Amino acid sequence: MSNKNHYTVTLNKAGDDLSVCYWAFDHLEDAKSFLSVLKRGCTAYEVSVSITDEKQKLIDAWRMGDEDQKGNVILNKSQLC
Repeated sequence: MSNKNHYTVTLNKAGDDLSVCYWAFDHLEDAKSFLSVLKRGCTAYEVSVSITDEKQKLIDAWRMGDEDQKGNVILNKSQLC
């Protein structure tokens, strides 16, 4: 039996009940590296990206910016889109 941790990077759009998409990682460092790439994105929609562990604990989250406003860190799950 494996005791591996699993981390999920999730992309959410405000107003949508379901996640737009998600990616699974075995290592937190890989999930953080991928989130770092997504954080540099720009969108016309209200979109957030987050990392959670296998217990759905929020590890890191970011609200993406647009051409007029920089993205910013999200401090708790209630701020996710």
